[in-house]
Amino acid sequence: MFVEKLEVHCFRNYSHLCFFPASKSLIVGDNGQGKTNLLEALVLLAYGRSFRASHLGSLVQEGKDAASILAWVSEEERKSVLRLCLNKKEQRKFWVNNKRKTPSSMGAELPLIVFSPESLKLLKGAAEQRRYWVDGWLSLCGQAPVVEAFKKVLIQKNRLLRQTQKGSISLNNARAWLESVNEVFIEKSLALVQARIQAVQDLSLFLEESGAILFKGSKEGVEEIKGSYSMKGWDGKEEQRLFLREKLEKSFFKEQAAGTSLYGAHRDDLTFFFKGKDSRYFCSQGQQRAVVLALKIAQSLWFHRVRKKGCLVLLDDVFSEIDKHVIFSLLHFLDEIPSQTIVTSTKSTPLLKEMRFQVFNLKEGLLRKDIWSERKDPFFSEALL
Repeated sequence: MFVEKLEVHCFRNYSHLCFFPASKSLIVGDNGQGKTNLLEALVLLAYGRSFRASHLGSLVQEGKDAASILAWVSEEERKSVLRLCLNKKEQRKFWVNNKRKTPSSMGAELPLIVFSPESLKLLKGAAEQRRYWVDGWLSLCGQAPVVEAFKKVLIQKNRLLRQTQKGSISLNNARAWLESVNEVFIEKSLALVQARIQAVQDLSLFLEESGAILFKGSKEGVEEIKGSYSMKGWDGKEEQRLFLREKLEKSFFKEQAAGTSLYGAHRDDLTFFFKGKDSRYFCSQGQQRAVVLALKIAQSLWFHRVRKKGCLVLLDDVFSEIDKHVIFSLLHFLDEIPSQTIVTSTKSTPLLKEMRFQVFNLKEGLLRKDIWSERKDPFFSEALL
């Protein structure tokens, strides 16, 4: 998979920009020039969600009603044009070759892995961050329907619980309806849990190798990195379905009072271990960044070995707060893998000049050697109303 061209309109600090990434690209520029914005545009197109902004409407350039992002993607003989229109009301529309698509389906069209300073939330943030990551990974692996099916029934159940909490529905009616909803909820929850566990196990096979890649220059030798999935409130039960059903039956009044579902796949968590210890509490900042990097490398290896194809690798400000030997190992790995890679940094690294990285200098929203076009965006007229 290769992104031949990225085009953005009225997005962040860009009024209109075309970027033609190389197989290995390094975008160099001072802070605040818009390096991360280009990576964010690609992530938004693939995931339908930003890794920085919680309010998508803020991504539309000030004074404009809508933004558009387009990417020309090729894979073997297949070529596709991916398009996103986003307005100030945070409404999104996606197309692939002019056919409407759902946000969850875009990851399969543009499989990418991103590392940024915000990626540390995977370790330091709340459990929601780790669930979001593993569900995003499932979507990239073609299991978006499993994720979406659980989200749908969870929304349905929470709506019913809120109505019961407000007194809009009697307790007797609510309990009868919840019994029916809970049966579907249990099935979809278990399906998602099993998919998550399998995903973590599959990646764990590559985590040891990715740790060896990153730490092969370390004086301490190869570091051990492992992932573990934990099911809150119903871990270690052989009959998980029966256990969860019993838990939900006993917690009816508790959930009704809270107005939300308290048990299920949306309450689970992930833990990543470094040298046998929880990396959230027993790692330095540099070690935590290395653990997350190892996870990203493991994902890239999975695509290469299992899917037999590359994915787009985005590394934002990757050279800060990481040991030199880790950076050296990472750059050599990136040079060898078949995946297209885009790296951002405030300065060029001499080692990159010796490799196949093409350097792009970014200043005041302008890329050196970029190609600008004065023509009107043919899709911009279809921006959301």
